[in-house]
Amino acid sequence: MKTYLQSIQESSIEIFDAKVLLAHVLQIETGALRLHDNSLLTSPQYDLFQSMVQRRLAGEPADLIIGSRGFYLGEFKVTPDVLSPRPDTECIIEGILNHISNRKDEPLSILDLGTGSGCIVISLLMSLNNANGTGVDISTKALQVARHNAEVNDVSSKATFIQSNWLDTINETFDIIVSNPPYIPTADIEGLQTEVKCFDPMLALDGGDDGLNPYHIIAQGAHAHLNPNGIIAVEYGFNQAEQILEIFTDNGFEIIDSLYDLNQINRGLLAKRGINTPK
Repeated sequence: MKTYLQSIQESSIEIFDAKVLLAHVLQIETGALRLHDNSLLTSPQYDLFQSMVQRRLAGEPADLIIGSRGFYLGEFKVTPDVLSPRPDTECIIEGILNHISNRKDEPLSILDLGTGSGCIVISLLMSLNNANGTGVDISTKALQVARHNAEVNDVSSKATFIQSNWLDTINETFDIIVSNPPYIPTADIEGLQTEVKCFDPMLALDGGDDGLNPYHIIAQGAHAHLNPNGIIAVEYGFNQAEQILEIFTDNGFEIIDSLYDLNQINRGLLAKRGINTPK
């Protein structure tokens, strides 16, 4: 029978993914594997690990294989109905929290458009003691995942999840509006990596012909749902900053800041109502 280290080295997948899968099989933290390099897998453990490796070799992401992903302060269930949380999105949360650092104890209200797994609004609620949040998604299955994630991360009492096509059924106003909408041009999806185009939900990828459709909808509709001192934050693709800044400024927003991921790539913006905000 193979040791933990031998199983990882012979798996034919990336070392990081192999460690994630093996740690899941053994029900231990990934970092704890190095303490047991020479321990032996049982036959059932080895067989389960090998079946997961085959799934990964076929392109299925490790997150989906194990059914969860760590993100910011929490652990989030992921299914084929939601986009798996990406580290890039953490810069959106950090940007919001940094901007409202002097308001963290206020009773803030948050709206997360296209909530998916709920990772953004849930992470904000985990960081803000007196906030409440509403996650919106057109997918009922995604909303089920988000509700589960709110419960396991102990914020279900502060979180509401409702079905809506963007802002269509939203009547309230909020202090913070946030979104990581679909931003990939339709024609570009076929060229994406297998783990994205074949395993991420199309609703979370397809941003229309130029990838910008959701941003027009959000920028045009957000004013009616943003409190006077409120802010809006959106994530976008690595090469879309200039276009999306223009969309928001054209719709009466004043850009507060650009948000950068760990690789110093511009991945989002913070904005507020401008002087020429539409009525």
